[in-house]
Amino acid sequence: MALSQYLKENVVSDTLHQDSVVNFLAAMDANGERSGWRRLNTCPACQSTQINASFDKWSFEFWACECGHQFVNPMPNDDSLGQWYRHSASFLDYQQRAAQTRQGRREHIYVKRWRQICDVDNGVSSLLEVGCGEGDFLRYAAEQRPELRLMGCDLAEPVASAESGGFEFILGDAAQVLREPHEAQLICMFELIEHVPDPQALLSALQQGAAAGTRLIMSTPNNQGFDAAMLGQDYHLYLPPGHINLFCPSSMEALLGRLGFRDIRICANGTMDVAIVRNYYRQGKWQPDAHWQRIFEQDKQAFMDDYQALLAKHNLAGNLLVSARV
Repeated sequence: MALSQYLKENVVSDTLHQDSVVNFLAAMDANGERSGWRRLNTCPACQSTQINASFDKWSFEFWACECGHQFVNPMPNDDSLGQWYRHSASFLDYQQRAAQTRQGRREHIYVKRWRQICDVDNGVSSLLEVGCGEGDFLRYAAEQRPELRLMGCDLAEPVASAESGGFEFILGDAAQVLREPHEAQLICMFELIEHVPDPQALLSALQQGAAAGTRLIMSTPNNQGFDAAMLGQDYHLYLPPGHINLFCPSSMEALLGRLGFRDIRICANGTMDVAIVRNYYRQGKWQPDAHWQRIFEQDKQAFMDDYQALLAKHNLAGNLLVSARV
């Protein structure tokens, strides 16, 4: 599947998502649950009090910190987010799209993820993926290294058997699972931490259950990447109540360093920025300047590939790869 087609088919429509948000907030207000959302006075990443309201989107306030972190404020609680993920039409549509684009994710995401893991730490014998969903990445990993002990945890069991996919499945809340002692030498969280209302609590739970030296690998959107800079507040990076904590290299380093993680490595070497921006233009969601419009209209693919490679080389792309040790 071509990258442009994968991106087009994998994104929930703005109208459906906005309608889902309206219904969600109405339900929260009807039972008084939104009044219990926590108003933050410090940054979730660095704990600074130098935070300010930045912009509103779909009745959610986004705040920004001097460290570069962006977050929703007030912050939805776990119960409210659970209702969103169980009942919203937007998330249901996303799940259906994910099932329909498995081959595209394999080609454009899993191959790269596996290569990154091998680059960071190829000697591990056990891997735990937190928030594994249907376990598609673990199934791919099992094909690459059948001898590797693979584990995955999530709040709902995968439709297809985990055993047939070559991994063990643990049903439960991520923090609860991580807090218990386990044997995983490598813990992976792919596109997860941006959904978590309290990243510090999740990472602290990981530190409780993991042995010293355990490697953590995360990926998450970069709020200072090329795609976010070009598309601004309309970009699907800003997708409440799903994306509620948005990191950049400096805010991620502040969080991990403050919690005592070691050997921290952060790079912004994503591969999709230019393709995402071009798709927004082609779908009429964004109007570029004359320079980029000419590039997109003339379909200068070689230039776009070179530009994306340049962004990745200089850590300016729209996705963060994070590695650290407990």
